[in-house]
Amino acid sequence: MWNGGGLKPSYVGILKGTKHKAEAQQYVSFMITDPVRSAEFAKMVAYPGMVKGLYDHMDAEAGRELPTYPDNLAGQFVTDAVFWAKNMDALQERWQEWLLD
Repeated sequence: MWNGGGLKPSYVGILKGTKHKAEAQQYVSFMITDPVRSAEFAKMVAYPGMVKGLYDHMDAEAGRELPTYPDNLAGQFVTDAVFWAKNMDALQERWQEWLLD
């Protein structure tokens, strides 16, 4: 099922100089570093993260259906965000030309 699938990383950041740095750090920790919370989230939306211990808190059958389950990762690729950022305009132009051809 996951052979040839593409994974797209998500990013979370805290702006330099923010007035609420401690609260922002707590929020990030609350949302994405807790394997129990991440497992509950993955059960609801099937967007699992890569939090260590995530699958220890999920039903094995449900875990095997997710793209980041260890056995499923072998057949997938990770999207290169830097490549897309550098080449988006040229690739969009080529795509539009192809569509119109």
